[in-house]
Amino acid sequence: MSESINFLSDLFDPKEAMLGNIGGTCIVCGRDTMQGNEIDYSANFTKWNLLQAGDCICPNCYELTRNQDYRRSMWIATREGITFFKKKDMLKHILHPPEPPFGMYLTRTWQKQGFFKLINKVNYSKKNYFTALDMDVIKVNLALAKEMAFIAGELREKKVTKEELRTGELSPARYGQINLSLIEEVKKHANTSLWRLIVYAVD
Repeated sequence: MSESINFLSDLFDPKEAMLGNIGGTCIVCGRDTMQGNEIDYSANFTKWNLLQAGDCICPNCYELTRNQDYRRSMWIATREGITFFKKKDMLKHILHPPEPPFGMYLTRTWQKQGFFKLINKVNYSKKNYFTALDMDVIKVNLALAKEMAFIAGELREKKVTKEELRTGELSPARYGQINLSLIEEVKKHANTSLWRLIVYAVD
């Protein structure tokens, strides 16, 4: 694996079968390669707007974009390899990211290719990092994410619905049951991308 991790696909070791023989520029990451593969995306491929001008797909990007496991799973990529995980472990990984460099992809649809948007967003910080939830790229401030997770967890224990949390529009009956400072925090964060992510991740 390359010592310099500049692109998400650098964290994906290509299989021998992915080593092509086309010289040119990769349409996914923009790097030059002598082992490129043919551009063979199907007519149903809908992410052309996320690609660059080029002649081929480099071995690393070919592994990332052609292996269907990466669109059907949540995962973290590090120098040590790829870790797939389930929805129930999502919050744990958001709040406890691995040692850099790393990439993290999350999903609610289990079928999109939002990792295309992370191709040049390799994380070198645990305190502030990028992830993607399907096609939405989200910047995570770890301290704020932990604060949000505490608030959302407290309110979920009080049976506040995820829709109420996401929108900040709590039922009037909640005002007699919940500390007003918590309600104000929800209203402050409501509909921000990081808050939506945390609300999706909590039980």
